[in-house]
Amino acid sequence: MTDRLYYDDPYLYAFDAHVVSVQPRGRQFVVVLDRSAFYPTGGGQQHDNGFIGSGTTRAQVLDVIEQDGDVLHVLDQPLQGDVHGEIDKARRLDLTQQHTGQHILSQAFLHSFNAETISVHMTENNCTLDLPRHLTSEQHAQAEQLANEIVQGNRAVHAAFVGDDDLARMPLRKRPATKHEKIRIVEIDKFDWSPCGGTHVRASGEVGIIKVLRAERRGSEQRIEFTCGMRALRDYRQKNDTVLSLAAQLSVKDSDLAPTLQKLIEDAKEQRRQLNAARTLLLDQEAEQMWRTANEQNGRRVIVHVFEGRTLDEMRQLASRLREKPATIILFALAGEKPNLVFARAADLSPNMGVLLREVCEQFGGRGGGQPELAQGGVASGSALTHVLAVATQTLSLE
Repeated sequence: MTDRLYYDDPYLYAFDAHVVSVQPRGRQFVVVLDRSAFYPTGGGQQHDNGFIGSGTTRAQVLDVIEQDGDVLHVLDQPLQGDVHGEIDKARRLDLTQQHTGQHILSQAFLHSFNAETISVHMTENNCTLDLPRHLTSEQHAQAEQLANEIVQGNRAVHAAFVGDDDLARMPLRKRPATKHEKIRIVEIDKFDWSPCGGTHVRASGEVGIIKVLRAERRGSEQRIEFTCGMRALRDYRQKNDTVLSLAAQLSVKDSDLAPTLQKLIEDAKEQRRQLNAARTLLLDQEAEQMWRTANEQNGRRVIVHVFEGRTLDEMRQLASRLREKPATIILFALAGEKPNLVFARAADLSPNMGVLLREVCEQFGGRGGGQPELAQGGVASGSALTHVLAVATQTLSLE
């Protein structure tokens, strides 16, 4: 079994060891050492990164896995004999801060609201814990406040392997799922006791800060995203830069940004409402004008038009308005990189516009279809749309 050096010293970033075994795995190699400071993925915490070297060979650690008591190092090249390991210090410290912060925050939720953490996930990008029920933002803030008071108290963090007798006397936040001869307990002095094999800081003050970022509903459960330490500083810096930049662009103080943005949003909604009302009125007038000026043939009006610089939605709205007119057929085309067609008719006429549009599209390298009263499709790029609509008009006249 690999001697796990991180148990005794989570701040050990370099060590010497001896290769016990090497096994190829595809283009990679699985190496077992007699001792290792590399933390394997487990307990919600990701594995360490770094390098292991021997002589002139420096192998990159791609993954670290626990298996049957051994720590397996997945490397990009094989190693033999005596080796020297170097752990990515920044990543280890970051994950260590997140892990200890999670213990403190989980106990804060349990202490304040009897909300037990049911699962944890921590990566280099985000950290989450899941609660069995939904709490309010005010309750999140209360738990966050307690957690940061524990951080500010700089309480000692201890980790030790204990037996059943000692375990029975400990107020564990969560009992271990399986029995072991000895189990490792991480204690945050007089606040939290948890079975855990992960890496932790020496004192709670080294966590730096604990910040709840957001909450997400997951059925009856609630997922809390949080951040700690230097990661929290980076998050604050990015958000602070964003706030200051927006405030400068709007020529207001950062403290006035929220009400200013709220007013801008409300103004924009009102402007969109007015714009939509004006656009609706213009479309109504345009449709009325097109219908009144259309030529009447055999008791029905056939409105044929090629649009440029319009949207497909506007063309569809015009067609929908004209469908409400009696004895009206609409043959519309929209020029563009991908030319579109919209064919429609009034309810008191019988031609099947879906069939008509499909036949025309097939003739001009496109496809489309729809209902007897309204159909939409497209033709090949470069098609002469006036000719396309002339073919459609001719087909209608033959019916």
